[in-house]
Amino acid sequence: MNTINTIRKITSSMNKLATSRLMAARRKKENLAEPFLAINMGFLKDKGMEEFLASSPEGIELHPKELFIVVTTDRGMCGATNSGIIRNVRAVINENKKSSEVTLVIAGSKGAAGLKREFLRSFHTNVQELGKKDLSFVDVEPLVQVLDEVTDYDKVRIIANQWESVVSCNIIHRLLPNPAKMIDEMKDAYYGYEYDGTDEAELFKNLQEHLAACILYGSLIENNAVELASRMNSMDNATNNAADMHQNLSLLYNRTRQAGITTELSEIIAGAASVQEADS
Repeated sequence: MNTINTIRKITSSMNKLATSRLMAARRKKENLAEPFLAINMGFLKDKGMEEFLASSPEGIELHPKELFIVVTTDRGMCGATNSGIIRNVRAVINENKKSSEVTLVIAGSKGAAGLKREFLRSFHTNVQELGKKDLSFVDVEPLVQVLDEVTDYDKVRIIANQWESVVSCNIIHRLLPNPAKMIDEMKDAYYGYEYDGTDEAELFKNLQEHLAACILYGSLIENNAVELASRMNSMDNATNNAADMHQNLSLLYNRTRQAGITTELSEIIAGAASVQEADS
């Protein structure tokens, strides 16, 4: 009972902490994440960039070579925030393992713990403690650097949680092209611009890195809001369950204690009656 009561106090504190941080995270999501994602995902829409909800991994076909950037969290106790993405990524890779080659880059220790063992050959990088205090734009640099290290791919696929409400979220896939293989398609979006003598391949490579950084920044901010909302709900449920369990154990303890007292009283009374009969 003491242990359960201690757990209830801890989960209650975590619930209050997540609740207090959620308001700031939602403001940042609305003021930063949503504009970053809307503007940058629409920048080359239908020119190699696309996004779609993928709560069910069935029917998702991968390109021959893809670079997966999976956005998860470093801390747990946040419901299905991480497990949903891990199941989604695992199912998509296994469904296309005969036709596609995947390189895995994971943001967050929970995603690495869930995927690294099974897909060790595909694993490339795990970046942890992103924005431990307050996420800033420069924090995404370790993820963007991967685009310089891995060049042989057809698409970059960023997989993250998308905010729907305080109690629910969706898994979203955001695709970016490899500029080395899609220069012609990307050039159409910039018809009429002059590049000031800059090499086109280098220009589009820098452009893609900028777009990836913006989209990753927005995805990480949105994922943080989803994490806090899930943790708030999970810890609230855990607190209520601990309170119910403590109440049930209290009833059982009191009944057992009362039965013990009643048994002792019965034995004392019976003993006293036997002594009285012997004396008489």
